[in-house]
Amino acid sequence: MSSASMQIYLKVAGAWQSGPVDLSNFMWSMVCRDDPAGNVDEAIPMYGNAEISPSTPNYTELASRGIRPGVFVSNVGCRNWTGSLRMTDPLTTGQEVLTISNLVLENAIPTAAPTPTPGGGSSPYPLAAGEEISPGFGFVYAIHSGTATWTYDDQSGDCTYTGRWSDPLADPARPTTMFSNFTPPGAAARGLSIPGLLAWKQGQQSYD
Repeated sequence: MSSASMQIYLKVAGAWQSGPVDLSNFMWSMVCRDDPAGNVDEAIPMYGNAEISPSTPNYTELASRGIRPGVFVSNVGCRNWTGSLRMTDPLTTGQEVLTISNLVLENAIPTAAPTPTPGGGSSPYPLAAGEEISPGFGFVYAIHSGTATWTYDDQSGDCTYTGRWSDPLADPARPTTMFSNFTPPGAAARGLSIPGLLAWKQGQQSYD
């Protein structure tokens, strides 16, 4: 909107910041409270319009475009992750197993306030009538360390099928994983979408 602005004052880790953050041209912004520099205690949004007289050429009353502004808060962790994974698929007489051990995921982009990333960056204004931008709540991670092991054992008639593959996953320079934090409907309290964890390893497996 011409001449309109949105500023937000943040209290981070107990201290008010020296100046506001200009979010005038951002559809949404995101911070991670697991990061001390992003541990927002309070936020005060302020809307402004430099054209305060109806007689000025860019005067427009500030109004919501249908979806009102809001704040989304999740208790899902957002900084670095460590853990392991084991997936087992029963076969006719055996099983297929994928194990990921000693996994460490580190943030690949800033998580501290008042950075607009990963909120999608600047978006051109004005939006077309009825146009909406959907936020994708999540942070991007790179694999700092970890090992993936895959085994396949099955038998059918006189044939035996086996497969073995193991490889380190570390690739700190390549962001591969995004956790999308959301609140799904129904009984589930939180959900995580984890694409890309092994995608870059496709085609590298060898079979016995």
